[in-house]
Amino acid sequence: MIRGNKKMEQYHILLKEILKRGDIQYEPRTETWTLGISAWTYTFDLNKGFPLMTTKNIPPRLPFEELFWKLRGERNVKSLVDKNIHFWTANAFDKYLKSQGLKDKFPKHSLQWNSEFKLYTEKILEKTDFYKTAGDLGPVYGYQWRHWKDQNGKEVDQLKKILNGSEAPNRSRAAGLLKVTQL
Repeated sequence: MIRGNKKMEQYHILLKEILKRGDIQYEPRTETWTLGISAWTYTFDLNKGFPLMTTKNIPPRLPFEELFWKLRGERNVKSLVDKNIHFWTANAFDKYLKSQGLKDKFPKHSLQWNSEFKLYTEKILEKTDFYKTAGDLGPVYGYQWRHWKDQNGKEVDQLKKILNGSEAPNRSRAAGLLKVTQL
């Protein structure tokens, strides 16, 4: 741990290490290449503040709104876009382009992509049904927390089970586990 518990200092050290000795990794879900280091850890005293790790100035409302979105079990970006929160909008846009056979026409983050992304976001905001399919991300984390399919295909609200204490006896630590990947 860094002396003085400077949250951002630890983060910047990690970023420098990634640039020095990071491995190139491909993420098939998002179809992106990243530079990363596995198993890097550091600790924080949460009594001294919440460690929001970013190089951007992010108002605390934004990640909390995203968390609430996940806790509601949503899978569509509409309610986030309505609040001018765009953590997931590009993912939904990429999924939309792929579904329309346009992914190759607009290379990610090109001028054309940025222009179409702006139009897409404006269209999500409109009072039409466009957002219902175009804004759908599929079964993302929060959705799976609230709509998990068990081995019999029955829907399980995992979060509700944890909050009710019915996931494990005596409200043990095991009760706090959520499954987020369907096999």
